[in-house]
Order: sequence, then C-alpha cells, then structure tokens
Amino acid sequence: MLMKKFRFGMFVAALLVLASINSKAQTTQGNQNGARSFRAASGNKAKESLEETIMKMEKQAWEAVKARDAKAFSDLFAADGYMADNAGFATRASFLQTLPDLVITQYTLTDFKVMMIDKDAAIITYKANVKGSFKGQAFPPNPAYVSSIWAKRGGKWMAVYHQETLAQ
Repeated sequence: MLMKKFRFGMFVAALLVLASINSKAQTTQGNQNGARSFRAASGNKAKESLEETIMKMEKQAWEAVKARDAKAFSDLFAADGYMADNAGFATRASFLQTLPDLVITQYTLTDFKVMMIDKDAAIITYKANVKGSFKGQAFPPNPAYVSSIWAKRGGKWMAVYHQETLAQ
C-alpha cells in the first residue's frame, strides 16, 4: 500500500511539473557512479552533467536545511514550490517557519536516480537516513524515501516539489 501511495505521489508530482512547463516528457536511462540513473541512450555527456548538477543541488538543499540557512534554501527552492511529508503539505514559506525547530545532526543520501522529464525538468529519487530532531523530538530511526522535482525557470534550476515518505 505504501509503495502504491509513493508511485501515485510520483505520478501526481510529474503531472504538476509537466503542466507547469507545458512540454512533452521523455525518459532516458543509464548508470551514475554505480547507482542506476536515467540518461539518454546516446550517453550524452551534457545530460550526464545535468544529472550530476541536479544531484549536487539536491545535496546543497539538504546542507542548507542542516545549517538552518533560509536564504541558501530559498535560492534552491521555488517560492511557489510545495512539499509533502508525514505531517502533511507545506509551502516554502511555511517550511522556513519551522527551520529554527529543525535540527539535523547527520544524514546520508543514497540510491540516487534521476529521470529527465525533458530538457527543463527532472525528478530525483533517493533514500535518506537522517538523525536529528524537530521541536526536541528525535526523528524516527527509519529511512525515508525521497523525491524532488527540479524545473528550469528563467534559466535557473529550482526545486518545485519535494516529498519524503518514512519507511515502515
């Protein structure tokens, strides 16, 4: 049931991105640092570099949250972006209000996959193991399955959607 919800959430997120950028989806496949990722069948270096860039930006967003750096996070996450987790939905503004109560002491991100929707949109998925607390309550020890949608807006890549699903 959890996997069906995750797949449905990914489907809805992809539709939102497609609607916002009004373009045709394309799927590509390949490998990235031993982890499976999606890339053009031609092995296009530009796409490989773009996928690396998206992974790097996703990690920068985590670092911004860990450092509680609202400006750095806002530079990566669209003002009209949306998030979903076990607590429900949040806008960027409402998430930033929680930042002072969020303490991340350690995290690891693994099993990255990047799927290019088109040249201006991508979905990244991975597993996150996070230690820390929110309002003094320790995070559960379970990993989270995470996905984010990145879209190019005004020539700049921005996260427009982010979701985290805690493993049971």
